[in-house]
Amino acid sequence: MDQSLVKTITRIETIIDKLFLDPNNPRFVSPEWEYISEDNITRTSIQDNITGKLISGFGIEKLASNIKINGFLKIDRVVVKKINGTEDQYVVLEGNRRICAAKMVYEFSKSNSELPDDVIESVTNIECLEYIGTDAKASWIFQGLRHISGITDWPPFNKAKLLVEQMESDDLTLTQVGERFGITAYAAGQWMRGFRAFQQASEDSDFIHELDIKSYPYFQEVFGRSSSGVREWLEWDENERMFKNVLNLDEFISWLYPREDEESDAFGSWDKRHLKVRDDLRTLSYLMKESPKHFEEFRRTKNLENCYAQALAVKQDERAVDHTEKTLDLLSGCTNAVDNLPARALRDATVKQKIVDKCKDLLVSIKDILPEAFDNGQD
Repeated sequence: MDQSLVKTITRIETIIDKLFLDPNNPRFVSPEWEYISEDNITRTSIQDNITGKLISGFGIEKLASNIKINGFLKIDRVVVKKINGTEDQYVVLEGNRRICAAKMVYEFSKSNSELPDDVIESVTNIECLEYIGTDAKASWIFQGLRHISGITDWPPFNKAKLLVEQMESDDLTLTQVGERFGITAYAAGQWMRGFRAFQQASEDSDFIHELDIKSYPYFQEVFGRSSSGVREWLEWDENERMFKNVLNLDEFISWLYPREDEESDAFGSWDKRHLKVRDDLRTLSYLMKESPKHFEEFRRTKNLENCYAQALAVKQDERAVDHTEKTLDLLSGCTNAVDNLPARALRDATVKQKIVDKCKDLLVSIKDILPEAFDNGQD
């Protein structure tokens, strides 16, 4: 964008019938998504399809019930854009849920006289902000400003797609795209790299038929600070933005979509995945870096919880051994210190008394803890 958003919007008021839901709403984007051209937006079949999607998956009925009671509030204005070739028809760039709910209430009001007049008025005449800029992907910008941080959270894949498309279309750096959407450059990089990794897996793996956007968060987590072991195991190439070890990549995906039989043509099952949540990658990374033996055990058994517990138990035993060795070294140091007391220290009565007191304290501690160190447990 060549100018700030504030210079590309103006206030308007229009009637609800002139507002059309956006079939290219970023909420609906998936790898199989198809763009709907602007001249088809107002078609009844298209609008009915969008309405159905919003009602089935985005809590529209609950929002409509609220509007019936409180009216369509102007707290947060809807952003619209005039549809090319029309005088007064607009597509909703931001606020599709609210407009969908308002349309439901508006239709309800036609056959129900119980709604208060002020509620009916609020869903009939809508104050909007009209976008008069030229950015073809303005809906991504307006919705991204609200939903990257999550007023109504998008699926992670959609967030990542938005970030990557903005970086490419506007030639943005990670810092710049992060500033645009209110996140750090590191977070933007994690989204971007996760998206590229997911793309690679979707296009060039043995699991292209079962892979879907539900698994995207796992690819994003690969680039988290606590998952560096997994990233190194997959051999991420920052220059080419892809994993170099395709065999390990296939194995990684197989933990997300395990197949009953590796030789079978049946698709793997997401519901039976061995990595139950994306944070399991942090546990996996720990095994890779701190306990390779137990990582290999996981590859064999696919039981991450047990392998991690065993690795922690071994680490605890190692720490106990380390502590014992340290104690023995300290005791040897005490013996050496006594054997090598300087004669001058023993001639100084004050210093000598301090040494005697310290030795008495040591003897008391030894007697309490290890009485067998004394003959027959006696002084």
